Amino acid sequence: QLAEQFNVTRSTVREALKILQFMGVLSSSQGSGYRVADDMSNALSSTMQIFLASLGYTYKSISEIREALELESVVLIQEHGASDKEIAYLEQLVYEMRKTDNITPIDIEFHKFIAKISGNPIIETVTNALSSISESYILIPWANLSVAEKQALIDVHSQIIQNLKKQDKVISENAISKHYTLADQILETHNKH
Repeated sequence: QLAEQFNVTRSTVREALKILQFMGVLSSSQGSGYRVADDMSNALSSTMQIFLASLGYTYKSISEIREALELESVVLIQEHGASDKEIAYLEQLVYEMRKTDNITPIDIEFHKFIAKISGNPIIETVTNALSSISESYILIPWANLSVAEKQALIDVHSQIIQNLKKQDKVISENAISKHYTLADQILETHNKH
């Protein structure tokens, strides 16, 4: 049907479907054909990686976009408020950060969850896609950070939660900006060595 509709050969349609599957837009199973993927953030991440690579992106440029999205997430959370259960989950993540030798996956989950509770599915999807891309830039093992750096990162996550509880947009935004500034400084310091 697609070949007829678009006036192309069947092999062209098969190749296009395989490319869309590779990009994560479609999924397939034997006997049932192709269907649109359930989680589009993987597809978006793949597409964004190709696009951003052509622009010569850096960790810093991705960090700036992630910060902007998270600042808007905080504004949206302040408008409708975070539930006690959502706050408790964020607090649990910070508790886990204090106990682990590798904060990276917990940190990523923390920020993805902030996007999720914003209530904006586009912010959530783009944040998830950017998190996948920026993960490859978080090359500093947690064990290589100083005790002071580790503590500062954990403390700023706690400040984000406390400010969400207070429902003060300005101090919440300041905590988000402080987090990204601190993370960028730590990455720059360690990447110089």
